[in-house]
Amino acid sequence: MNTNIFHDYSFFELWSPLLFLILLVSAIGYLNLLAFFKKRLTNIEPVKLRHKIYFIIGLFLFYIANGGPLGVLAPHYLFSAHMVQQSLLLFIVPPLILLGIPKWLVSAVFPWKLNKKIAGIASNPILAILTFNGLLTLYHFPVIFDALMSTQYYWLGTLYELILFVTALQIWWFIICPIPELDELSDLKKIAFLIINGLLIYPVCTFIMFADGAIYNTYSTFPQIIGFLDPHTDQQSGGVIMKAIQEIVFVIALSMVFKRWYRKENSGESLVQ
Repeated sequence: MNTNIFHDYSFFELWSPLLFLILLVSAIGYLNLLAFFKKRLTNIEPVKLRHKIYFIIGLFLFYIANGGPLGVLAPHYLFSAHMVQQSLLLFIVPPLILLGIPKWLVSAVFPWKLNKKIAGIASNPILAILTFNGLLTLYHFPVIFDALMSTQYYWLGTLYELILFVTALQIWWFIICPIPELDELSDLKKIAFLIINGLLIYPVCTFIMFADGAIYNTYSTFPQIIGFLDPHTDQQSGGVIMKAIQEIVFVIALSMVFKRWYRKENSGESLVQ
């Protein structure tokens, strides 16, 4: 890889220290909130160490996706880097964040009635699937993608990616809902939900992987920084990367949901016997 491109960026542009500081404060605040409410609330389940680690890793990967060299490569130089970035933000960070949030923390921070109102806005799983996949597909239309990646509309592209991230959180909320009272989908429905969502991502990835040539002008106007990775090959690699990461994450999620469902079914049978 030609690393000379990084010389054109300042320390603040390359490593995003402000973002790192914000996420560091968020991590410290999260741990302090857990300790604060643990002392003041009775009859709460302690947050397991692994769930704290999930949350911290989620924040760290959010920084990796947006700060550092990946945050420089993704917008202009490598489409494959962009797809690594999007895969982290849409398929890995959201479930890790949700796994680290206990029910009692949500209830303590937000009034319960407000929780219901917030959840009610996004309580339709079909609408969530269509919104997320529709926005993801629209985002990768060449004309729209190139416009959002341009300097002129870069702020709009950032806003679009933020909306995508929120819709991804919504998708994972149906799978990893930290509040049992708001966990509306049965385990079997969650399995179907994951399968349908995985299938709806195929069209955009297939379009990217099997296009006759490079379809994004954004990555054709910048110098080729990896010798064997021309714009078309880079584009194909990006499609493969996103689909592969999505499938790996969804298979892990499916196995966890299926395992939980299987345990419930077996425990019910043993009680009957």
